[in-house]
Amino acid sequence: MKQTPFQRKLIVCAALAALGLSVIGVQVSRAAAKPEKDSDITVIMKKAFKGSKTKPSLVKKAQDGQASPEELKSLLEYTQQLQKTKPPKGEVKDWDERNTGMVAAVELLVKGDKAGGAALKTSADCKACHKLHQPE
Repeated sequence: MKQTPFQRKLIVCAALAALGLSVIGVQVSRAAAKPEKDSDITVIMKKAFKGSKTKPSLVKKAQDGQASPEELKSLLEYTQQLQKTKPPKGEVKDWDERNTGMVAAVELLVKGDKAGGAALKTSADCKACHKLHQPE
């Protein structure tokens, strides 16, 4: 059976349309495989606990008495948000005790009590907390 030029064009268009739809399908499946956003804990860690040599973390500034009143209020909000989360692993009781200690220490700092800095150094022990609660 001999094909007319119209039929050949129709077959080519149909093949291109199928190819285009398959490319779109691959892109959609890749996008669906990626996590939509970081967990609340990850966001809080980045904003309040992550620092560098040139820019200390919010927690470090608070511990050293270098945080402004606005920064202390932000840190209080972050620690209160962290307190509401559940640990990715480990005992909930330990998680709650650690977070309660951090919130209490930051509340002292917000009120102007310098003892909060020392309390925050004790309660915000990153290495110990990560050992117990950070997923591997």
